[in-house]
Amino acid sequence: MEEERAEAPPSGDARAAQPVETESLSEAALDPGRDLSIAFSVGEALGEGGMGRVLQAEDPRLGRAVAVKVMRPALLRDPILRRRFVIEAQVGAQLEHPNIVPIYGMEQAEGVPAFTMRLLPGHDLAHLIARRRAAVEAGEKDEGPGDLHERLEIFLRVCDAVAYANERGVIHRDLKPDNVMLGAHREVYVVDWGVAKVVGVPDLPALEPSAPAPGEPHDSGVHVSEEAGTRHGASLGTLVYMPPEQIGGDPEEHTSASDQFALGMMLQELVTLQAPRRAPTQLALMAEALEAVREDCVRVDGAEVPEALRAIIDRATAKEPGARYPSIAALAEDVRRFQLGEPVSVHGEGLVQRTWRQLSKHPVLSLGVVFALLLLGAGVSLRSVRRTLDTEREARARTEALERMNAAVLERSHGVDAMLADVAMLVEGLGAATETLLQDVPTPEPNPAETEAVESDATELAGAHPFGAAGRLVGRGPALPDLREHPRYGMPVTFATASYLYPEGVDEDALAALMHRLGPLLPRLRETLLRSGGPGPWSPAEAERVLREERPPLHVSYVSFESGLLVNYPGYEPFPETYDHRRRPWYVAVGERRGPFFGAPYPDASGSAILVPCDRAIHDAEGRFIGVAGADMAMNDVIAGLTVDSLEGWYRGALANPRGELVVDTEYQDLRMGVGLHGDRAFAGTVLPDDLREAIAARGSGWVERPDAWVFFDSLREIDWTFLAWVRR
Repeated sequence: MEEERAEAPPSGDARAAQPVETESLSEAALDPGRDLSIAFSVGEALGEGGMGRVLQAEDPRLGRAVAVKVMRPALLRDPILRRRFVIEAQVGAQLEHPNIVPIYGMEQAEGVPAFTMRLLPGHDLAHLIARRRAAVEAGEKDEGPGDLHERLEIFLRVCDAVAYANERGVIHRDLKPDNVMLGAHREVYVVDWGVAKVVGVPDLPALEPSAPAPGEPHDSGVHVSEEAGTRHGASLGTLVYMPPEQIGGDPEEHTSASDQFALGMMLQELVTLQAPRRAPTQLALMAEALEAVREDCVRVDGAEVPEALRAIIDRATAKEPGARYPSIAALAEDVRRFQLGEPVSVHGEGLVQRTWRQLSKHPVLSLGVVFALLLLGAGVSLRSVRRTLDTEREARARTEALERMNAAVLERSHGVDAMLADVAMLVEGLGAATETLLQDVPTPEPNPAETEAVESDATELAGAHPFGAAGRLVGRGPALPDLREHPRYGMPVTFATASYLYPEGVDEDALAALMHRLGPLLPRLRETLLRSGGPGPWSPAEAERVLREERPPLHVSYVSFESGLLVNYPGYEPFPETYDHRRRPWYVAVGERRGPFFGAPYPDASGSAILVPCDRAIHDAEGRFIGVAGADMAMNDVIAGLTVDSLEGWYRGALANPRGELVVDTEYQDLRMGVGLHGDRAFAGTVLPDDLREAIAARGSGWVERPDAWVFFDSLREIDWTFLAWVRR
């Protein structure tokens, strides 16, 4: 099954997530796949749980390390557990989200089902909690790396992932710190979907795992205790975090509210650094779970937990599902508001609390109030006191207005971040598909009976006769099929095929062989554009309508090679005769980079738009650089995502790179530079003033006061750009 595009649902992203494909979750899907020993070099064991072992392996074709989860052989006799293991891989493969670990494929190890996934160097969230607890118990303050603020940011990313999965019809049912992995570069991944429920698929009975066969050794390595580990008995999940409805209840009652309860229990542990249930036996833990009992919300060092946080935890862990938050997004929104120092929806503040919160955020204002009170005691006139209070009221109103504006900016920033992360995932998929195609498909042996037909097909595909000096360039070769004017591109384009371009002096025989091998890639180029606007699937007529009428975020997709070949989709013709993609700024910028990255905008040589590229290097089986896979967004389309219509006074939005250069700016709207190479240079944008660059470097998120405007900024999570919004004062 082709990978679907993940629509990450941060707050404000209104795009509906499509349900996980259920037709593929059938008995026919239990084919275990390739044998691990053929495709991978398997290394040491990384860990072990109730369903299987996790091993490190090397993929020699792509030169990358992966993790392999292999089912315990003792469980093979149980068809339910075997099916659950395979469904775990299928569900994980369809949940494409920046905070859900990617699944690469189904394999087998000597007939035992296995699947490969991204290797996650780092540790789990439980390790971070244990480390912070030890530090606090040793007398250290809960400050610095791993402090409460950072732990809550991790929690919010977990909420984003779980809310996305729930919208796709998947209930995790085993959320806990052990199932959240933290990468070396602040990545956050929700893992282990082995007991997940898929809406629309009959739930599997929850049977105890079979005992080892006589004479079969018990598994060894890293083990999980029954109290803390995942249960596969009448109730699925982990008792420490489990909601009441998962204790032997009807699986139809396992809903998004069930995952929310587990998130609430995790939140209490993140805040207090103590497990939310600590009963000594499994039976006692089950009794507590049935009644939604949890420990008092008290920090391990005895420090007071803010009332607003306690109220959030209380609401998320209510015994009755209907008494919890209406959605995980609502829970996350309250946690975000707490992070910003704003009042939360489930906690009403008194006058004293509200005043103290505002003053604690503004120590200068606080000192002013104290001074005013001292003057009052000394007999200052009532009029002077009123003026002081009026000033305080105006300052408070201005602060609240700024915080409301900042919240709107953060909401838009999260949406932009999700859009760019989606594009990066699509480019990664296109690059990986190209590498797999070139490495797995052998070059066909010459066949005299077929040579003439193959060369004829390649010639027609390239648009030259026979492989003319410059490929399908201006005035060369037959016209592309089904060319029609398209207002978005400002010229005739075709979605039936791609443009195949190459400069003079290339090895035409090698080019013909390469084009022959790339034939199956054309649907992937087309789907890359389509999936930027939604996960599909589409009929041919629907696909044509989407591409011609709905304006998906991506403008073009392409693969290009050191040999001189560029395959560009959709197909169009007006390229300069001296065009050579190997000199273009997007190609040169890739260099030795690994993984997708967003480069500087550049003027399209065809004159269609200023393009914002996302590119990824292509390597051969020996790891040598052989080309670039990428997809570009038109500047105007990115600009459309920067508007903050809900914010009164907003007039400008932008994205800045780490050097403070405005990569995208609403002031670049409708900018075109015409057909031409433009010196094979990137588009040069304006540079932010020093004070703004310094504020971004120091704080990451916030605002700066200008004479005529407020400038709000927020560093994106998925790429190293910053979102900015200008609001008139």
